[in-house]
Amino acid sequence: MAEQSKRKGRKTVNLRSFQEEETFEPFRDKRLEELFHTFMRAKELEGLRERTLKDHRTNFKYFTGFLKKKYPQMEYAEEILTDTIRDYVYYMSREKKLWDDHTQASVRYKTDKKGLSPTTVNIRLRTLKCFFKFLKGEGHIPENPTARVKLLKTEQDTIAAFSKQQITDL
Repeated sequence: MAEQSKRKGRKTVNLRSFQEEETFEPFRDKRLEELFHTFMRAKELEGLRERTLKDHRTNFKYFTGFLKKKYPQMEYAEEILTDTIRDYVYYMSREKKLWDDHTQASVRYKTDKKGLSPTTVNIRLRTLKCFFKFLKGEGHIPENPTARVKLLKTEQDTIAAFSKQQITDL
């Protein structure tokens, strides 16, 4: 048998009247650049090497350049969706001209070739994944847009071992 409440007396209903509440958007407080600055400070405190920090800055610059070109209205991190990241991967692998965002190399290497190598795309995607994973973990965004985006397939480097004859020749 279900236990009955031991409380006796009249039931009361809590009728509270609330004043007008402000609508609070918890994730729209900082722009993407501000969150990247927070991310970089955290990575510096973690003791990442200067080269790694430089790569994060460079790859973030490439991503924001893409956003300014394709999605100029996006300013906040929570506006970036999985489809946005996939568009970026597609842009890098199929549409981006080689050397177009390198000032000196674009003059030196004149080419109309489009699409970066899968290895380059994966390097840039990995840094984005790290950034958005940090934002999700710190509570700056509700969902990680890079979580369902997979790295591109790349050819494995296979270095053949020396034969016995080559070893004796050495």
